[in-house]
Amino acid sequence: MRRQIAASVIPFLMAVAGCDRSNLPGPSPQPTPTGLNPPSPPQPNSDADPLTGAYGLDLTMDQLGAECSEVPEVVKHRTYNGTIKATGNSDYVVSLSGGVFLSGLICTFAPSHFGCDQFPASRTGGALQFNLINENDDGHGGHIVERVPQAGWIEVFGSLTGAIDNGTISAKGSGSLWYCSSSAGYPFPCASYVGCDVNDLRMTFARH
Repeated sequence: MRRQIAASVIPFLMAVAGCDRSNLPGPSPQPTPTGLNPPSPPQPNSDADPLTGAYGLDLTMDQLGAECSEVPEVVKHRTYNGTIKATGNSDYVVSLSGGVFLSGLICTFAPSHFGCDQFPASRTGGALQFNLINENDDGHGGHIVERVPQAGWIEVFGSLTGAIDNGTISAKGSGSLWYCSSSAGYPFPCASYVGCDVNDLRMTFARH
């Protein structure tokens, strides 16, 4: 499991350089993130689409694999501001603010071109799907890569399903967590990293 999680977070730059990724304990060296991303301005809710608009987001990861038994509680419960924007054909993008996220080409060079504070969503009838995607060595965009204050770095991947009820979206699923206790710039090497399954990944979006 640990080898699988570590491989999922090795950036594309190491692949280009032709390094042997099998011997690396964590992500490749990358530029220090620019810091707190500017907060996204609240977006008006659309009468035509009940999903679009501004939300507060609670993310919880209560049931972690044994490898993550020492992960701090502050990592397991994260809160953000978020906006959901329609991109057409029942597809959406969720953009987060209120945290220190990794940024730059290390995120957006990936095929999806999402940032490290963004992930896609879709709707089929009343069912919603949220995908914190793993683009492997192509980049880190499309899922959450955050420096948690006084705790270190996290990367959260996963797939969740849910529905909207009276302005609140509740979604649950499963995924994986990569955690490095270093609070320095995006860490490499990270001697203390761990990776594990997230068996009860939950997100709750509440209208602002």
